[in-house]
Amino acid sequence: MSIFGIPVFVLFLIAIWAWESYSDQQQKEKKQIARKWNAIAIGMSKEDVLRRLGKPNRLVEIGVQKAWGYGPDNSDGLIFFVEDQVVGFQKPSCTIDVSVT
Repeated sequence: MSIFGIPVFVLFLIAIWAWESYSDQQQKEKKQIARKWNAIAIGMSKEDVLRRLGKPNRLVEIGVQKAWGYGPDNSDGLIFFVEDQVVGFQKPSCTIDVSVT
């Protein structure tokens, strides 16, 4: 049996290879994000955060506290600042803990 002259078995193997390649790429991206977020620490300056994570997607001000949001939705990572220093943060839900060597 074939589709467009290509045996179904070959198409099946190509589909499996493509899925594995996509999955590997997603894991690499998650590890890169995790490494960046693992470098964030209490007491860092805004400039330090910008160097590690880049510009945030969202800025929120709540009294003296400011929050930067990273990511497209509610699973975003958040970084909280008071007087331009990190006082807390929440890693995005897509990250996984990775030990950096």
